[in-house]
Amino acid sequence: MPSHLSSIGIPIASREAFARLARRVVNDEETMQYEVDEGLYLRWSCPSGAELWLQVNDRNQVVGMSPHFAGKNRVPVKLTRQITRPGESPFDGAFRAELTLEDDQEAALHPLVFDAPDFLRYADLRLPYEAVAQVAAFAHTLQVFAAKEALTAAPVTPPSAFVPVGAVTLEGAPIKPSPALASFTGEVRAAQERTNKLTGAAFVWLDVVLPSAVFDVVADPDLLETLPPAGACVSGTFWLSGRLVG
Repeated sequence: MPSHLSSIGIPIASREAFARLARRVVNDEETMQYEVDEGLYLRWSCPSGAELWLQVNDRNQVVGMSPHFAGKNRVPVKLTRQITRPGESPFDGAFRAELTLEDDQEAALHPLVFDAPDFLRYADLRLPYEAVAQVAAFAHTLQVFAAKEALTAAPVTPPSAFVPVGAVTLEGAPIKPSPALASFTGEVRAAQERTNKLTGAAFVWLDVVLPSAVFDVVADPDLLETLPPAGACVSGTFWLSGRLVG
């Protein structure tokens, strides 16, 4: 079954496999470390763009791991709120932000929520804060259409639409910890099958164009029968993982 890890070529099926993977990452000489008050983040990266971020507490125990994908695309965002969720590790967290997308009529601010694999590195950030983010979209569902025209009769998000599922709240309702999810439809600019060097397993990378933004999308190969050609459209629901890069 597709997962966030299998979306970057790491099909983990058991706790034992997870533990073995964590040990390999800890012992990899190319793994980088970032100190925070609560301990360390360990960052393992692959030429394919796949990343793993291990969370190590002040007792030198691995307490969690987050996947990420280091894509080439960047988006300007305005961070408006930090999000932590009950029951999650103190190393985990997300940002609510505003992303500017332009349609045929006018520019519009769209809220979105993205999980940050190195969230505690920005614990003292004063908000609101304007930044550049590298956001990767991990496919939960994915449909491919030959061209934009094929979308008109399909029950999917409208062409080039962006719906920030995790950032939508009803007027007057209390703000709850939001999932880092979005639904969108966009045009494929490029597509590749890539290989995770840690496992030798394949995953799919897509360069997907929305109005005034380009997203790096990663997906478990089981979600696609074939690689979509340039000019095709994809539509689906995605988990967003983001890092601040400027």
